Amino acid sequence: MRTFISINLPEEFKAELAEAIRSLRQKYTEGINWVATENYHITFIFLGETSSRQIDRIKEIINETLFGLSCQKILIEKLEFIPRVNPRLFWLSARLEEKQLYIKWEKMREALTAEGFSLDSRELKLHITIARIKKRLPKYSETHFLTTELKSRRTNIEQISLMKSNFTSSGVKYDKLYSYELNK
Repeated sequence: MRTFISINLPEEFKAELAEAIRSLRQKYTEGINWVATENYHITFIFLGETSSRQIDRIKEIINETLFGLSCQKILIEKLEFIPRVNPRLFWLSARLEEKQLYIKWEKMREALTAEGFSLDSRELKLHITIARIKKRLPKYSETHFLTTELKSRRTNIEQISLMKSNFTSSGVKYDKLYSYELNK
């Protein structure tokens, strides 16, 4: 199964993001696959193919690494196309207001690597994928996308989860295999 560790977003925050981009979703329907609102998340660590016998150890690593961590605030910085030329993704970049979760990310990566997981070496780039672009968008549309007004730019992170990707004919669905609640 394909798994990843996710920073979960509060449902009301996801709904606010969906409302902010509603006009874009309605106007741009061809050549772009919009991520379902319920699938909005921030990938903390991508694990890739994972056997069912590895799941318990991943849960232990999550518990050990995050033990005692309080809720964290995350700030949505801006809407971006990735890459900037001939973009394939439209996302919201984000950053943590405090450094504690970045430190936990490094420790969790070390523990997972010690367990044999082959993790990519890129630095943590917090983002929420909003859409996957399948064909080149008209140039004027980029300005429309990037000037979309976001009402809510800050939220609390209260939960980090181990997620499983399920690929279906109607798109990808994410199932929680385990969740860790941060201290309030």
